[in-house]
Amino acid sequence: MKNLSVIIFKLSYFTKKAFKKISTISTIIFIFFTFFGMNQSNANKYPEMPNLLELKRKGWKIIEKQKEEIILNGKPPYQNLNREILIEKHKLKKTNSFFFCFIAYDSQSDKITENCSPREEDLEKKIIKNIKNK
Repeated sequence: MKNLSVIIFKLSYFTKKAFKKISTISTIIFIFFTFFGMNQSNANKYPEMPNLLELKRKGWKIIEKQKEEIILNGKPPYQNLNREILIEKHKLKKTNSFFFCFIAYDSQSDKITENCSPREEDLEKKIIKNIKNK
């Protein structure tokens, strides 16, 4: 009986020691990936583009505004209904620089999409791509 209690005591001691090592190693791995891992490497690949409100707050002025409505057939199972795409194009100016913002509303998906860029061509391509994909 005495030998059994000694064996159990030794096993519990080694088990505690093993769990302590595993805990320490997992903590170090967690800290490493949190601060030096993948999260930081992707942050600069996709910089956030400003939206219309942010640009106006930074002193950009709207100098031109256009509205456009595109009517398409709905996507299944609503192909018999009209799908309206409402697009607002904003041209902003600050000193000698221009910025363009497109705001699109898709009636079928009931979604508003806003894109801003210094190049108007990029936005037109993006809007057309979004319309075709949705």
